[in-house]
Amino acid sequence: MPEPFTEQVDAQACIILHPGSRYLRIGRPSDSLPHTVLHAIARKRKPGGPVYLDSFLVPHAKLDRDSVQELEECRLKVSHILQSSLTSDGSRRFATPPPQLASNNKRIKPVIDEEAEASPTWVEGDKEILVGDEV
Repeated sequence: MPEPFTEQVDAQACIILHPGSRYLRIGRPSDSLPHTVLHAIARKRKPGGPVYLDSFLVPHAKLDRDSVQELEECRLKVSHILQSSLTSDGSRRFATPPPQLASNNKRIKPVIDEEAEASPTWVEGDKEILVGDEV
């Protein structure tokens, strides 16, 4: 069993590491806003390694014509239900017609960010492990 401290420790000389489920907080006991780092470690997949499939994500499926039609009918039903419901302030909802959405989308021109990197640095880097905010 470790011996207890015989001298008093200054609070400003202490650093608190508070591991949380999503973030690691590092700071002094008196800090109201400690430094926050993502509590994560990522490793690159090795070529030929096992393929990861997330069970939470819905897999892509090829739909036949009947399934596509059924899906579209369900989407329209949901759209009509939303149109008939009121917003939280009591006003009616306004649904933008699909042709108007399509024409708006056609008019949009992409903006190229000259300062953005072509691909993330972690994809091309030689690092095998990334920690914290690098993830």
